[in-house]
Amino acid sequence: QHVIGILPKTRDEVLTLQGLLSFPYAFGAVDGCQLRIQCPIGEAARKDYWCFKQFYSIILMAIVDGKGRFMWSSAGMPGNCHDATLLQASNIWQHLPTICHLSVDHVGAISIPAMILGDNAFPFRSWLMKRYTQANATPDQKKFNKRHSSSRVVVENAFGWLKMRFRELFRGTESSPENLKFAALAAVTLHNIMIDQNEPMMLENPDNPGQEIVWLQRAEFADEGRGHAATVRDLILPLVL
Repeated sequence: QHVIGILPKTRDEVLTLQGLLSFPYAFGAVDGCQLRIQCPIGEAARKDYWCFKQFYSIILMAIVDGKGRFMWSSAGMPGNCHDATLLQASNIWQHLPTICHLSVDHVGAISIPAMILGDNAFPFRSWLMKRYTQANATPDQKKFNKRHSSSRVVVENAFGWLKMRFRELFRGTESSPENLKFAALAAVTLHNIMIDQNEPMMLENPDNPGQEIVWLQRAEFADEGRGHAATVRDLILPLVL
């Protein structure tokens, strides 16, 4: 189950969102958050919902902008699911390259798209920027990593604000995973409204309530290798320093 909020639809919207973060080309950050639940019934369910933090949970995953608004979120997957697997299985994964290529700069023959920031759990793409490996990192690469972390923290802060506003999400709940999923997505929408009441929260097809409008036709992008992503990261390194 997912909510589409304020994902950019034009180049100008991407540029506006990029202005909210202090990391070159980045307009948002992605991460997952564990929401505690009571022990589910059944041995298989207990195994699936037992997360690495040593409690039963479902995952709330989100892409957040520089203001802490949830541009996209998905909730309900068992806590044992890996963040990268969840993102790649979600409805947004196939659209992210198109969204990020709404704004592209060129350095020689290399294209640099708009990007979101992710931790090392996520796949490495030119539009999904990760840090350098800490082992044997140069001083400049360590500065890059520090800037990356200080910008990516917006998504962690957004989860913190969400849990402070809706304490039941933080304390744990006796609700079923299904009910908590809808409660979490409702809280995300209310959170966005509290930040900026003038922003549209959801895009819905009036002829078929509940069905999202596909407002951006997905372009076909070849699945790039790590080499291209690494080249882009090296190119933007001087801009970060």
